Amino acid sequence: MSKKKPSGPTIKHIESMCTDQSFVKGDEYYKLGNVEEATVNGCNGSIHAQVAGTYRYDVIITKWQQKPNMADCYCTCPYNYEGVCKHIVAVFLHIRANFADLVAKHGSNTNAIRQAFSTASTEDLKSFLEDTMKYDIGLQKQFMLRFDDSVDSKERIEENLYYEIREVYRKAGGTYEMLAYGHEIDFTEFFLAADERRKKGSHDEAILMYRAISRAIADHMDWVDDSDAYYAERFEDALSGMESCIKSSRLTHQQKRPHILYMFEKYLENEPDYFAEMYVPLLENVCTDRDDHEYLRSMLEPRLPTQIPDLESSKHYDAIEKIMMYIHILEKLKDKSLDDVLAKHHLGYYQICMLYIKRLKKTNPDEATKVLKKGLTLFKNYSEFTRFARKMSARK
Repeated sequence: MSKKKPSGPTIKHIESMCTDQSFVKGDEYYKLGNVEEATVNGCNGSIHAQVAGTYRYDVIITKWQQKPNMADCYCTCPYNYEGVCKHIVAVFLHIRANFADLVAKHGSNTNAIRQAFSTASTEDLKSFLEDTMKYDIGLQKQFMLRFDDSVDSKERIEENLYYEIREVYRKAGGTYEMLAYGHEIDFTEFFLAADERRKKGSHDEAILMYRAISRAIADHMDWVDDSDAYYAERFEDALSGMESCIKSSRLTHQQKRPHILYMFEKYLENEPDYFAEMYVPLLENVCTDRDDHEYLRSMLEPRLPTQIPDLESSKHYDAIEKIMMYIHILEKLKDKSLDDVLAKHHLGYYQICMLYIKRLKKTNPDEATKVLKKGLTLFKNYSEFTRFARKMSARK
């Protein structure tokens, strides 16, 4: 019995996914040869291609073999009407005409790699791996976890989960490392696993698992297409899990220090920058006693800006964030130097100005009134400050 040849999408299936107009235009694109770099993964049938048009558009198609008219299709063009766009139609038509050859090409590439691997010498493989690992930190970690017996078993928990999640990203993102809106990654199983460790009292292990989840999300945000809010929420969930574990563990300051250091270093990494600010409340909530605050202060002070840059500066908000964190620490420590910090920076940010006025009101009411007038001139566009000013004036 002859082996059944792989078959591509049918015209009927393609027509069921688009309007008549999109089919006609897509057929024109296909016949003009606008479909470029098309590939079909013979293992899962996923399709990746580029289509030349007004711009060069990326097309990703998955799950079409199971239910062709329910395929997951994604294109970087702005089409937002009924059915799939002309670029996706063009790719389907191209795949239909060349399906067997494209599947065979993918298989031959895989077989060629296997053949080359089987014939390469041990020394050549070692040399290749060493050269490749030089600039790939992730591969270095994977190698150490696999072959270095001295690696701590708890560290393995974090790294193994991180690479498990990264593999999920790779499968979902495909060749173009792109995650389409509406097809977000489901992290439920990873959160459930971490939650289960926490419920059993294995807080250290749970913390490492939450760390792995947060790291994986942050490291792959450049793959995300217009789903930032979803991934930001999952990232924040992972941080909340870490915070809950640390608090439940009733750790001493010495036991807490590595966690504080980790959070502060991730905050400084600023990758991606709109995630960094989530570490600020986490640090403030985790630091609960004097030693915690002194430790955080010792790391923050060398990195404090001398002044708050103008609003137009890219460093404006970063400077405010660090100074506000420092003010929080000084308040918790009841440190008298807080007055000097407020006096130095109160004209750079309205919330610092408000704090300064409140403190002056107790010791120097006349000066508080002068600062309030300056603030109304500088921060008149901030409704929070104008409401604050009205309340302060009403208390006179």
